[in-house]
Formats: sequence, C-alpha cells, structure tokens
Amino acid sequence: MKTKTMFMACLLLIAGSLFQSTAQAQDGNPKIKVPNNPVILPAYLPDLRINSVKVNGIKADVEVWNRCKGDAPASRLRVELYAGSTKESGVYKIFEIDVPPIAGETKTTVTPDATSIGGIKYTFEGKYYRLSIDPHDKIKETVEGNNWFEKNSAPFPDSATSCEIVKPPPAAVALPDLRITKVTINGHKMFVEITNQCKGNAPANRLRLSLYGGPQKGSPGGEELEADVPAINAGAKATVTFDLIAYSSKFTTFGDKYYRLDVDSSDKVKEKIEDNNWWEKNAGPFPDPANECDKK
Repeated sequence: MKTKTMFMACLLLIAGSLFQSTAQAQDGNPKIKVPNNPVILPAYLPDLRINSVKVNGIKADVEVWNRCKGDAPASRLRVELYAGSTKESGVYKIFEIDVPPIAGETKTTVTPDATSIGGIKYTFEGKYYRLSIDPHDKIKETVEGNNWFEKNSAPFPDSATSCEIVKPPPAAVALPDLRITKVTINGHKMFVEITNQCKGNAPANRLRLSLYGGPQKGSPGGEELEADVPAINAGAKATVTFDLIAYSSKFTTFGDKYYRLDVDSSDKVKEKIEDNNWWEKNAGPFPDPANECDKK
C-alpha cells in the first residue's frame, strides 16, 4: 500500500513538472510575437460628386461619382425644384431619395421622380433645380464643398492631390500658419501673396476667390474661382494668380467688384492659427499676437 502511494505521488510530481515546462516554453516561444506598437494604417476617405444630370420629363438621371479611394456608405440625394426656369423663381418643392453605398473610384446612377412630390404632377423640363448629395453631412469626405449641382453651374474640378491621405503631423512637429499678406489687381489679373508665417512646412492646398457681381459684399451675379496653392516652407511666401480670361470668367476685369479670398479653403491643413486665412477687399484679419508661433 505504501509503495502504491509513493508511486502515485511520483506520477503527480512528474505531471506537474511537465505542465510547468510546457507553459514556460509557450511563454518564450519565439514563433508567437506580439508587437509592442502595432502599426495602424490610415484609411482612405471617399469623395462624392454629382457628375452629370440628364433630365427627361418627370425624371432625372443623376450620376453620382465617388472619385476617391475610400468606400462611401449609403446616403441621400436632396432635390430642390424651382417654380420656373431661373433661380430667382424660388424653390417650389424639396424632396429626397436614397443613394446606395458606392465603392471607391466608382459611379452609380439614381433617378429622382418628380411625381413623388405628394402625388402632384410636376416636371424637370424647363425648371431650375439644385441637387445635393449627402445633404445632412453624415459622410466624412476628402473634400466637403463639392456635393452640389445646379442647372447652370457646378463646383470647379478638384485638385489632382485632393484624394491623397493627409497625415496629421506628430505633436512634436511645428505647425505652419498660412496668411494672405498682399493682393494686387491689374485689369483681368489678381496676384495673391500667401505667407507661411510659422515654423512648420505647409502642404499644397487650395485658394478660393469669391467674386461678387458689384462693389458691395453680397452683390448678386458673382462667381467662385479656385486655384492650386503650392507647398510653402516655414517662413516662405508664394504668389497665386487668378486670370479671369484663363478661367473663361463671365467678367473681363476685376473693376470695382467686391471679393473675398480664402486660403486652405477646404480646411485640410492643420495650422497654428485657424481663423486668419481670409482676405476681403476692404477688410482683413487682425494682426496675430506676438510669439504666437512659439506657443505650445
């Protein structure tokens, strides 16, 4: 009996040692590696644009283009139908339809039907209209201001680099600050000097010109133009030119027209100061506080 008990004790001791050795071997197994700092790849974003509109009586075929690499989830298309053939006739009815998910760099067509307006017979023919994709702004996109389309106008083409991933700079990296420092007008040309006044380098972005139809802010009949702004190193300047003839503008000269300029108009560049990117004909931002670029 005593011999049997000692034999069982030896078996338990051996089994315990084997279990401990196996556990230690697994803990130190060179084939099982867990990275200390997993790499998180940045995701591409979508960008929805209304590519074309073909009106056919009570219906309109609307081609929606996701021009960037990120997939776009389901969204909505808002239709604003006007009472007459001009924008001045006023909005008659507004309705929305579903837009399915659109994979990156692909297109889809949706067809709003004017008879869906409460059963009232209506038509697109001869009527002014405005269409807006993602009207409730629920989808984060690379460009946020190009989701509309009107009968006689559409957003300007987006820059070639607007689909690229914009990586936020590390916290320790100095930030840029873009500011319009000089505007010169000569007939049909406008020369805009942009200064990066802080210590970080600024990537390429866009400059928007809102040109009004008359000498007062808000004068009707104006138009918007956009131009590429090159990358600007810390403390450097760049000059961007708007040539009304090159843009095939309806205006032949700037004359006495009121205007507003916005650099980094899509707000894609993270800057030290975010609210000094504008310039108007008769006004500009207040001077920035001294040593603002050195603040953390």
